[in-house]
Amino acid sequence: MYIPEYVKLLSRYESRKLLHGLISPAFWNWLQFRAYRKRFPGSYVSGDSDVGSKAKIGTGCLVWQSYVGDLVELGNYSCVGVGSRLGGEKEVRIGRYCSIAPGCFIFSTHHDHRNRTTYSLRIMKEGRARMLPPDCYSIPISVGNDVWIGRDAKILAGAVIPDGCVVGAGAVVGKKQYEPYTILGGVPAKPIGQRFSDETISELLKLEWWNKEGEEIFSEEMVNFLLSKPE
Repeated sequence: MYIPEYVKLLSRYESRKLLHGLISPAFWNWLQFRAYRKRFPGSYVSGDSDVGSKAKIGTGCLVWQSYVGDLVELGNYSCVGVGSRLGGEKEVRIGRYCSIAPGCFIFSTHHDHRNRTTYSLRIMKEGRARMLPPDCYSIPISVGNDVWIGRDAKILAGAVIPDGCVVGAGAVVGKKQYEPYTILGGVPAKPIGQRFSDETISELLKLEWWNKEGEEIFSEEMVNFLLSKPE
């Protein structure tokens, strides 16, 4: 009976995981939290999150119980909800002041449906720990600033979501180009609306408030302005 190398790899990994299980979850989370606090002193990353050693997390970010891979860059003051997964074998860049709801999947690597089979034969045969060609393909993902991604949304390889967009809950966003401040929804995601008038969008893009210093953005005057509704 043929046993793929990947099965053997996972079996070895599980053995190491059992050793980790000898430490109480609460104590392990505390150790993780201390390590994250040292790496990202201006942000909050929960101890039960899994953050890659090369991941970049900006100032003021909040990450709750989520996976953030090595090639992820999270802009200042962005938030990642419980159970989200951000990663892949190509860069995933998230802008500033983004709100990522619980359960989102933002991954730059996927099975290659153009092959005769979508099954990961090389990964299984060679025991690869990474998802690489020819089993899979990877394209960078770019998410702009002030983007809201609703619960359980999926952002697939090659997606480019510009500033100010809203992605509806459960939407699947693929490799397409969209206009700033577009509301996206559905499977596959399509533009279903525009947040503001063209004039207001132009003013906000010119203002680029997300690039201002945190002290100015969190000032009472700016908070009141940004939380008001355009006429």
